[in-house]
Amino acid sequence: MPILVLIVLCLLSCQKKEEAPEKPKTELGLLELAPSKHYQDTAPASSPELDVTQTPDLAKIPKGSALKIAVHPLVNYADLYGVLEQTQKQHTQQLFFAVRSPKDPPTRGWLRISDFSVVGSVPVKLAIAEEQKLPWTSFTEHWGSLYEICRAESQDCTPQLEKPSQEGSLQVELSLSHQGVRVNFQQVDPPAEQSSQRVQVMDFDPNSNEESQVKTLVTKKAAQDIGTEAWFTFRPKTVMDEASALTEVVSRGCGKQRCTVRIKADPSVPAIRLLSTLGAAFPDGSNQAMFAFVKP
Repeated sequence: MPILVLIVLCLLSCQKKEEAPEKPKTELGLLELAPSKHYQDTAPASSPELDVTQTPDLAKIPKGSALKIAVHPLVNYADLYGVLEQTQKQHTQQLFFAVRSPKDPPTRGWLRISDFSVVGSVPVKLAIAEEQKLPWTSFTEHWGSLYEICRAESQDCTPQLEKPSQEGSLQVELSLSHQGVRVNFQQVDPPAEQSSQRVQVMDFDPNSNEESQVKTLVTKKAAQDIGTEAWFTFRPKTVMDEASALTEVVSRGCGKQRCTVRIKADPSVPAIRLLSTLGAAFPDGSNQAMFAFVKP
């Protein structure tokens, strides 16, 4: 009798072990990672790695250390901004995002982002060191060719002005929505007389009388005539085109120097789409940009 009891107990014990669920894997599969044309960076083997499925607590990560991040496909830009905000508080300036190469078969790689910042949603001029500023002319001298590249696949492109302003500095902005991605080239640090025109445009009061509205519209047209901003909009699929127009526009607009780029996106835009866009705008072999991520 005791022997039978032992056999039954053993069978029950073995059955429980077989039915015990396996511990779920936290590492994302290769096809869950963002496809990116920038994937050849080397991440430090000793850096901590984080799988982002929501805004995590980074308090245990050593301050100032490089961080490897794998972003889940369901994470949106608002969630990613929360992560970036925490990493900046931890003084982390080296982020390595896990991505996959666009080639077939794909391989796992890393997209490095360094010298980044997070900024508020109110449009302001970025604080850029004098030696890192790009002249506005680094864009305007390529304006015509960028317009032709954009017009080959989009209707939303700013044509070159006959006599654009030749002064001031360049600020670049990448803006993502569910409909596409827009590259904005903006003039900052304009000459004094140009600044006064801009102030009048910004002070426009929709409740003012008709005479002052006409005056403001004339001033606004004058500001446009001297060329202070240009934008080029592309469809989402352009990002992963083999010869991407987005790559051409950004590389020519920034030239051979390092750009400082504001990153904007709708809160619900998937974060992996943003990573793919950054990979297309700054693929392997291009100058790494300095990014300022705007609060959604």
